[in-house]
Amino acid sequence: MKRKVKILFAIVFLIVLISVLLVFVLPNFDFMYVSANKHWLKEKIAVHDDNTGGKIIKKVEQGENAEYFVYKDRLMYIENTDDKVKEICKLPNDIVGILVKDKDILLYDNNSNIYNVISGRERVKILSTWGDIYLEDKNIYILNNKVDYEKYDLNGKRIFSNKLEYISPFNNIIFDDYVFSVDGHGGLEINVPSYYMFDINKIKYQIPRLKLLRYYLPSAEWNSYREEDILPYDSFAEKVDETARKRISTDATDRNIDNYNLQSINLYARELLEVSDGYIYILGMQVINYRDREYKEKFSKNSFRELTSEEIGEVMYETDEYKIFRIKVEDIKNASDKSYIKYEIIDTSLRDNAIVEGIVIKGKTLYLLYNDPLDNEKGDKNLYVFSIDSDTGLSKEIYKKKVFFSEQSEPEIFCTDEYIFIYEYSNDYEKTCITRINRDGSSPVLLIDENGEIVMKPL
Repeated sequence: MKRKVKILFAIVFLIVLISVLLVFVLPNFDFMYVSANKHWLKEKIAVHDDNTGGKIIKKVEQGENAEYFVYKDRLMYIENTDDKVKEICKLPNDIVGILVKDKDILLYDNNSNIYNVISGRERVKILSTWGDIYLEDKNIYILNNKVDYEKYDLNGKRIFSNKLEYISPFNNIIFDDYVFSVDGHGGLEINVPSYYMFDINKIKYQIPRLKLLRYYLPSAEWNSYREEDILPYDSFAEKVDETARKRISTDATDRNIDNYNLQSINLYARELLEVSDGYIYILGMQVINYRDREYKEKFSKNSFRELTSEEIGEVMYETDEYKIFRIKVEDIKNASDKSYIKYEIIDTSLRDNAIVEGIVIKGKTLYLLYNDPLDNEKGDKNLYVFSIDSDTGLSKEIYKKKVFFSEQSEPEIFCTDEYIFIYEYSNDYEKTCITRINRDGSSPVLLIDENGEIVMKPL
């Protein structure tokens, strides 16, 4: 009997010891974490098609046979069959945005509550949380300012909570447990997941150092950098250089740019778009620097003193231009530490002397919302919508309208399968107008006027 008790005690002790090791000890060691493709449970890890990613919460969403959109505290929809605006429900607080998955409609209000409106009828509060909210597959993901990355099902049950290395206060997107961000200096950061061998919901993140700044000349005394950072003048540099020189030839009236060599190319990201067709699209600024080929000879007499900024400016030339870039999701996943990010430049010129208020992507088509910076001669201010083919770079104006409010806050643009929605706000956000157009810019309709009335008025 005593022998059986000892054996039983030993078994219980081993079970407790192994449990303690698996739950509390081993998760602290980095070697216990592997990438998704090396994990023995890789089929159960949420790795989706690279062509898609997490959808961020926004004011307009495509549903099954209907478009859903919000107006202040009301959830509205338009069925494809009758093209009439109808109200689904009203919340106690204004609705920040919505997410739609099949018959589940998620609402996020300005009091940090998430509701699930099931089949357009039953409204259930499932979470109270704060942060950036996403939907990927059938799960809710939340990034908050504590650098937490949380995953929930559509009923609000938490699946995991893990710490990231970095979250941007400006712009983040997610895909397959990766978190891609714009940092405070226009750089790009990627949180790369590794999974605990015995629990795929325990994730550790690392941030490889990704390079955007490319040097093509040895450094000068006023901007030193390492010799190993100098890249060969490749096809990428040649294309950027050729395009920039065409623009500079008309802008640089005080010097001959033919006497300058390309020194560096840099990218400063401003806004990340959701993954579309296997790419991450970026609105940003490309900054290109040139240096006089004879700068050493020109400074030979000043070798014993520090150069002034004015003197440096005489042999350096910097040009910048807003551009749209795209990066393959596959390249981001395969990026190693201290590697250069491969990106493509959408070969199009953004509209001069206008403010980009918003950009959205649908398939391979980009839509940009522009705002006139100043009133025209008649005292009018206009909004413009341009479409851009991301493969060819072909751009065209598809819609133009006068703004509804002379003093306005920043307008917004959203896109569904068939339509583009434009939200305009008064300066104090007290009034909102919602316009809908077809994706080719035709058939503009005012859905809701400044009084909050459903009007469906052709414009």
